[in-house]
Amino acid sequence: MNDLGSFIISGFNGIEFNRELEHKILIDKIGGLIFFSRNIASLPQVKNLINNCRKARASISETPLIIAVDHEGAPVHRFGSLIDEIPSQAAVAKSGMKYHAVSLWQSAAKKLSSLGFNVNFAPVLDIGGWEKFSAIGIRSFGCEKETAADFGAEFIEAMKRGSISCFAKHFPGLGKTGVDSHSSLPVISTGRDRLLAEDISVFGSLIRRGCIDGILLAHALYPHLDRKFPASMSRKIISGLLYEKLNFRGITITDDIDMMAIRKNYEIPYFAEKSVEAGSHFILACHNKTAIQKIFAGLSRIRPGIIENRLSDISRWKKTVLAGNKAQSPAVGRSSGSYAGDIAKKALTIKIKSKIKRKNYIFLCFIPQPNRDNQDILRIKKMLKTRIKEIFSPAKILFYPAKPEYKDLKKRIPIIITCNIYRDKEILRSVLALIKKVEKNCYCMAIGNPHDMDYFKSCAATGCTYSPDSHSVCGLLTILKEQGDEK
Repeated sequence: MNDLGSFIISGFNGIEFNRELEHKILIDKIGGLIFFSRNIASLPQVKNLINNCRKARASISETPLIIAVDHEGAPVHRFGSLIDEIPSQAAVAKSGMKYHAVSLWQSAAKKLSSLGFNVNFAPVLDIGGWEKFSAIGIRSFGCEKETAADFGAEFIEAMKRGSISCFAKHFPGLGKTGVDSHSSLPVISTGRDRLLAEDISVFGSLIRRGCIDGILLAHALYPHLDRKFPASMSRKIISGLLYEKLNFRGITITDDIDMMAIRKNYEIPYFAEKSVEAGSHFILACHNKTAIQKIFAGLSRIRPGIIENRLSDISRWKKTVLAGNKAQSPAVGRSSGSYAGDIAKKALTIKIKSKIKRKNYIFLCFIPQPNRDNQDILRIKKMLKTRIKEIFSPAKILFYPAKPEYKDLKKRIPIIITCNIYRDKEILRSVLALIKKVEKNCYCMAIGNPHDMDYFKSCAATGCTYSPDSHSVCGLLTILKEQGDEK
């Protein structure tokens, strides 16, 4: 059973090397760890924790441990203010500033490597993410497959130069669904030919270029590829399409088994059994404390020959790809923040139709409520409050569901800030009611998907950042402030 731990990339609790980590590394002999915000308190703490994990691994095996994180760009950012945030992939594509993006990504890779990370679950290669209905949204490079392939290749190569290996996601593509795998199983009914020509062709292009070492598999059902199993469990998609048709020679990992797409439909042992039989190498278990033993139960039912082949693939990949990732020092020279700032400014869309004479401001922020896993929402709220106070002090700030008083709307300029309100009907109704109440005497700004702007047409000013990161928000607020300061 100990060899079966090699199939598991596990999340964990805490910020220190504790009994849980000791058991997972020394007893379960897992293949790797994934870090979340809950594991990160400071950069020295992270580095020390990773060093202790590696020492524990070295005491039982020469094969390196995967130390992974999701570092794709806003809104997915695990380090708070400890590491400079990367603008979203949408903002990068919108700006067209490839040189700046490559410099930023390479700098980020060197920072991750200096802490001890060796794997990044990124980039997002899904296309079509900017459509109004899409669950992927601004996490993608957009709707054009050529843009996604070009920027995706640059992202991966920049990370490699910083000694970070990438797992591109989410094969065979999640851009054509409005259903989030975290909450339910997406069913993507797009025809096989269109999938091959669009979504899958992005992955195929990068495979032909030889730059993809790893791929993360989507928890989504594609009836025109496999009527029975989602991609992460499908032999037709993993072995037949990815390895045989596209000639992929790297390794694969499933998306998190704790997502509702899986939890609502499959038992963990059955999922693990079918996924590895279908061709996957790693099972990602981010939050479920009892998952490892359940995964073991499923893997133990697989024929020994299949297990041996997968373990051989994993060992070879770790010794050739992962072992070549040597820890690097953080980049010197121009700061990554300046590159991010340039990208953010270039990606901004803002339209000032008319100016409002009042000088006092009230910020009404409509940000989705965080669930138990979504630390990114809490981080966005904290960042917004900090930036608003820096640029518009003094200003009144309210976050939904708090409601403004009528006198504030009359005495102050309402600045409405939204983030993907089209996904939340209750928040959307509140925003529309507020806009109707203040008529044209308000500014409306979207810090996420540009489709929020569809609801702002009657406002005095509208704007969009394409990215809920600090640099983008700062750029947008600064322009608004300058407009208000003009006489």
